Amino acid sequence: MKFRILILAVVLIVSGILSAQGQQWDPRSMGGVHQFRPGEGPYAGETAPPPEALKSSLDDGSVQLWLFSYDGIPGHLDEDLIDESSVVPVCEGQSLGNGAAGSAYLSTYGIPYSNQWNAYYDSETCSTRYDDIVRYTYTQVRVGSEKDLLMSLNYDDDIKIWFNGVEIYRGENGDFYGEAVQLPVHLVRKWNSILVKQHFPDLSEDAGYHYADLKFLEVDGVTPAILTQIPDGWCNKTESTNWIFFPGVAELPGALGSHWSSDLRLTNNQPFKTRVTIEYFREGNAHPAKGAEPDVTTDIVLAAGESRFFSRVLSSLFGLSNQKGMLAIRGWDRGYAMNGGGVGLRTYNRSGSGSFGMQIPPMSRYSGSSYLSGTFYGLKNGPDFRSNFGGLPLNTMDTGIDLTITLFDPVSGRTGSASYRIEGGVFQINNIFAAVGMADVVTDQAIAKVSGTNDDSATYWSYYASVNDNTTSDPSYVERSTYYYPAWP
Repeated sequence: MKFRILILAVVLIVSGILSAQGQQWDPRSMGGVHQFRPGEGPYAGETAPPPEALKSSLDDGSVQLWLFSYDGIPGHLDEDLIDESSVVPVCEGQSLGNGAAGSAYLSTYGIPYSNQWNAYYDSETCSTRYDDIVRYTYTQVRVGSEKDLLMSLNYDDDIKIWFNGVEIYRGENGDFYGEAVQLPVHLVRKWNSILVKQHFPDLSEDAGYHYADLKFLEVDGVTPAILTQIPDGWCNKTESTNWIFFPGVAELPGALGSHWSSDLRLTNNQPFKTRVTIEYFREGNAHPAKGAEPDVTTDIVLAAGESRFFSRVLSSLFGLSNQKGMLAIRGWDRGYAMNGGGVGLRTYNRSGSGSFGMQIPPMSRYSGSSYLSGTFYGLKNGPDFRSNFGGLPLNTMDTGIDLTITLFDPVSGRTGSASYRIEGGVFQINNIFAAVGMADVVTDQAIAKVSGTNDDSATYWSYYASVNDNTTSDPSYVERSTYYYPAWP
């Protein structure tokens, strides 16, 4: 018997409107997307999935990552409930629908199983229907060149499979633990879409769990074909919610004899082979006239569990020097990247006695705000310290802002202000005290207030500050506070 690890699912109730036949499927509208996280769902208290849920290992060719699931739909196997033929890969400029972008993350342990929690709930009658329920599950896989493979399929109940928009299989009365169905498929270069439609005649509690498993094998029917996936259904930063951003990446000389470099770590903490895209935007390279294209971009393929470290990343990965800017990175669900340790960036001053630096936290588009306001506490200036200020857009790179920065030193009572026009992209203002006319102030508790006007209200901007030691250039990262100082003069 083959085994499979399945993730536990968060159950969302799908309203009666989903029963309309022929409805356009828009997985980016959150009403129809079930998002799964380890440790959540009706069985969150269990230490492991039920034994019967265990089937395939991580290296047997199984498709581990499934981006969307649309379930709890009353209907039959041959009813087109979502305009099935329209579902195509979303990369390369194609789209799954017209709704607002949502998280692409769903399941990283294969096709989610179904049980009574995936039945149809009628909010008008406050009743649950367990018979004739449909579930759609979607993902995409990538190959570097065209190739022929076998798609191996195990399933319960009834199923249909579309590959690159074409129906390739229809089956009824399946037994998940029976012999697998093997289908010849031709994969095109880059992205290939897979849409699975399951029909469950009975999803009552007594019917138990209902499974499906899909894997790719070489044409010999035995050798696993390990394909590349990404947990991001959209490939540009204006739609995706899973790009993450690092300001303050550098490889250049700085003030007082310092020399700044940045190290990047990538760890694929996902159970599937993934392609990581890294884009670098030099400071000032985001003017609308330049089209906001990155200075350089590269793809790195990481096996499940693989980690890569790039010392002095601008030099070692891109061959760049004497510049600073930001990195935009795609290849993780943003929750795993930001909170699960998937990526790390350290920017530091290289000196003869070692390095002095700081970890820069990753940002998502939701780390910023379209209101362009914030407060920074604990800024320092004088013989021992200097302070810098910077910011970056977190989705659209080519929009501008009008920005005003005001400093207040509670000890001396001094204030200073300066206004800037930022034409887009990452920016940094060095020695902010000198910039606002307060270079002579010695303080370790100044407060900065930031306000601005955004050219595009849909753009999220994030700000940051750093306090640097003038002897070692050892920096400290200062995050924006949403709380205003109550005694502002």
